[in-house]
Amino acid sequence: MSVSGESRNWSPLVAELVELAQVWNRSLHRLVHLAVEFAESTEWVLAGAPTAAHHLSHLAEVEEFTAREWIRIGRKLRMLPASADAFDAGELSYSKLRTLTRVATAENERELLPVALEHPASELGRALAAWIGRHSNPEDLDGHQRQQRSIRERVQPDGMVTVTMQLPPLVAGALTSAITGQVMRSRRRYASAGA
Repeated sequence: MSVSGESRNWSPLVAELVELAQVWNRSLHRLVHLAVEFAESTEWVLAGAPTAAHHLSHLAEVEEFTAREWIRIGRKLRMLPASADAFDAGELSYSKLRTLTRVATAENERELLPVALEHPASELGRALAAWIGRHSNPEDLDGHQRQQRSIRERVQPDGMVTVTMQLPPLVAGALTSAITGQVMRSRRRYASAGA
């Protein structure tokens, strides 16, 4: 939901937060377009970087995953003109665009864009999943989900490891349940040991 055209009696704190969020989205708009230009240039090759995202992550001092997302979104916008127009106009936030571009295609963009515009960013993933579940051939959806499976890990500053997995719903549910049970058992053992 865009707040740019709304007239509100906001406190100075809220007004400044909204203004900065809008500036941030406009900056990200330019950034994703520049990221694609950079990826298609020879500048990162001349710098000796293994990938454009690798070099961009160093230039921008962000994680490589973030730089890859900028490039991915910028490329996807070329195939999604209505979404690009909504992003250009400030009607679609970067956060919503990031979610939308994971599933939108030239064929389904006209149906998915209204879903993105009417749902908050925090609920958009579920709303898109529900739409796709209703409008997809089960075999096609299964094939897509099999192709999109992934697992990534990132070491946190304290040595803990964060694991991000992309799995079909039933597999994710079973795995999440098993992991949650193990984590809770180990917490109870640690707590009962008086630590």
